[in-house]
Amino acid sequence: MHLPQGFPNREWAKDIQLEEVASFQADHIFIMTDPTAEARQRLQVLLQSEQWASLEAVRHQRVYEAGDMFFKALGPTGRMWAIDYVASQLRE
Repeated sequence: MHLPQGFPNREWAKDIQLEEVASFQADHIFIMTDPTAEARQRLQVLLQSEQWASLEAVRHQRVYEAGDMFFKALGPTGRMWAIDYVASQLRE
């Protein structure tokens, strides 16, 4: 797996603005949001936007819910769980 072109190579996650969405073309997208009303509202705006619909991963239905993966992946066992989860999503 490789980060999409233009993605900061020292980051594995990034908080982005709607205007930036189209600049991160990727084959697969794992999306994670905070469990807050504001985050859910921002997610709905994203999912209904033209920028989102224009992404190749979205058009080919290669978007995966990452839920609370960040918190689960903090320790070694969690990292193995996250790797297994990502691999299982890519096999489907």
